[in-house]
Amino acid sequence: MSVRHLGKAHLRLRDEFASRQSFQRLRVRVCPECVRAESPSAAESWRVPRRLQWKFSSIRSCPEHGCMLVNLPPERFSKDARDFSAQLRKHYGWVVDQPMIPAGHSPSSSPSPTAP
Repeated sequence: MSVRHLGKAHLRLRDEFASRQSFQRLRVRVCPECVRAESPSAAESWRVPRRLQWKFSSIRSCPEHGCMLVNLPPERFSKDARDFSAQLRKHYGWVVDQPMIPAGHSPSSSPSPTAP
Protein backbone atom coordinates (compact mmCIF):
# COMPACT_ATOMS: atom_id res chain seq x y z
CA MET A 1 0.00 0.00 0.00
CA SER A 2 2.91 2.36 -0.43
CA VAL A 3 3.08 5.06 -3.07
CA ARG A 4 6.19 4.86 -5.24
CA HIS A 5 7.74 7.92 -6.81
CA LEU A 6 8.50 7.31 -10.50
CA GLY A 7 10.03 10.73 -11.20
CA LYS A 8 8.71 13.89 -12.88
CA ALA A 9 5.63 14.11 -10.62
CA HIS A 10 4.49 10.58 -11.50
CA LEU A 11 3.54 8.06 -8.82
CA ARG A 12 2.46 4.45 -8.67
CA LEU A 13 0.22 2.64 -6.21
CA ARG A 14 0.10 -1.07 -6.97
CA ASP A 15 -0.93 -1.25 -10.65
CA GLU A 16 -2.35 2.29 -10.80
CA PHE A 17 -0.52 5.43 -11.89
CA ALA A 18 -1.17 8.95 -10.63
CA SER A 19 0.31 12.42 -10.63
CA ARG A 20 1.12 14.64 -7.68
CA GLN A 21 -2.07 16.58 -8.38
CA SER A 22 -4.00 13.45 -7.39
CA PHE A 23 -2.97 13.94 -3.76
CA GLN A 24 -3.87 16.43 -1.04
CA ARG A 25 -0.39 17.52 -0.05
CA LEU A 26 -0.84 20.69 1.94
CA ARG A 27 -4.05 19.87 3.81
CA VAL A 28 -4.69 16.99 6.16
CA ARG A 29 -8.06 15.30 5.75
CA VAL A 30 -9.50 12.69 8.08
CA CYS A 31 -12.63 10.70 8.71
CA PRO A 32 -13.91 11.69 12.16
CA GLU A 33 -15.54 8.27 12.54
CA CYS A 34 -12.25 6.43 11.86
CA VAL A 35 -10.48 8.65 14.40
CA ARG A 36 -13.18 8.04 17.02
CA ALA A 37 -13.18 4.29 16.33
CA GLU A 38 -9.40 3.89 16.61
CA SER A 39 -8.77 6.23 19.53
CA PRO A 40 -9.62 3.74 22.33
CA SER A 41 -7.06 1.23 21.02
CA ALA A 42 -4.25 3.77 20.59
CA ALA A 43 -1.65 4.34 23.31
CA GLU A 44 -2.39 8.05 23.05
CA SER A 45 -5.81 8.98 21.71
CA TRP A 46 -4.47 11.11 18.86
CA ARG A 47 -2.10 8.37 17.55
CA VAL A 48 -4.29 7.12 14.74
CA PRO A 49 -2.74 5.79 11.52
CA ARG A 50 -3.31 7.82 8.39
CA ARG A 51 -5.36 6.12 5.71
CA LEU A 52 -4.02 6.30 2.17
CA GLN A 53 -7.45 7.16 0.77
CA TRP A 54 -7.50 10.35 2.88
CA LYS A 55 -4.68 11.70 0.71
CA PHE A 56 -6.43 11.39 -2.67
CA SER A 57 -8.08 14.62 -3.85
CA SER A 58 -10.82 12.74 -5.68
CA ILE A 59 -11.92 10.77 -2.60
CA ARG A 60 -14.11 12.96 -0.42
CA SER A 61 -15.81 10.37 1.76
CA CYS A 62 -14.78 7.43 3.90
CA PRO A 63 -15.45 4.08 2.21
CA GLU A 64 -15.77 2.38 5.61
CA HIS A 65 -18.18 4.80 7.31
CA GLY A 66 -19.84 6.51 4.34
CA CYS A 67 -19.28 9.97 5.78
CA MET A 68 -17.50 13.04 4.45
CA LEU A 69 -13.83 13.60 5.21
CA VAL A 70 -13.01 16.83 7.03
CA ASN A 71 -10.11 19.19 6.36
CA LEU A 72 -8.02 20.16 9.33
CA PRO A 73 -7.34 23.90 9.60
CA PRO A 74 -4.59 25.09 7.24
CA GLU A 75 -1.10 25.59 8.58
CA ARG A 76 0.91 28.74 8.15
CA PHE A 77 3.91 26.87 6.70
CA SER A 78 3.55 24.00 4.24
CA LYS A 79 6.25 21.93 5.97
CA ASP A 80 4.05 21.80 9.08
CA ALA A 81 1.06 20.59 7.08
CA ARG A 82 2.90 17.42 6.05
CA ASP A 83 3.29 16.08 9.59
CA PHE A 84 0.09 14.06 10.01
CA SER A 85 0.67 13.06 13.64
CA ALA A 86 1.42 16.62 14.72
CA GLN A 87 -1.65 17.92 12.89
CA LEU A 88 -3.94 15.31 14.38
CA ARG A 89 -2.53 15.88 17.86
CA LYS A 90 -3.01 19.64 17.52
CA HIS A 91 -6.62 19.37 16.29
CA TYR A 92 -7.71 16.09 17.89
CA GLY A 93 -10.44 17.60 20.05
CA TRP A 94 -11.91 19.44 17.07
CA VAL A 95 -11.87 16.27 14.93
CA VAL A 96 -13.71 14.08 17.46
CA ASP A 97 -16.31 16.84 17.94
CA GLN A 98 -17.18 16.83 14.22
CA PRO A 99 -20.56 15.36 13.37
CA MET A 100 -20.83 12.48 10.94
CA ILE A 101 -22.03 13.97 7.66
CA PRO A 102 -23.36 11.20 5.40
CA ALA A 103 -21.69 11.34 1.99
CA GLY A 104 -24.99 11.24 0.12
CA HIS A 105 -26.30 14.37 1.88
CA SER A 106 -23.28 16.64 1.84
CA PRO A 107 -22.13 19.68 -0.11
CA SER A 108 -19.72 19.15 -3.02
CA SER A 109 -16.65 19.89 -0.89
CA SER A 110 -15.41 18.77 2.51
CA PRO A 111 -16.55 20.77 5.52
CA SER A 112 -14.04 23.41 6.49
CA PRO A 113 -13.40 24.36 10.09
CA THR A 114 -14.07 27.83 11.36
CA ALA A 115 -11.83 27.50 14.36
CA PRO A 116 -10.55 24.54 16.38
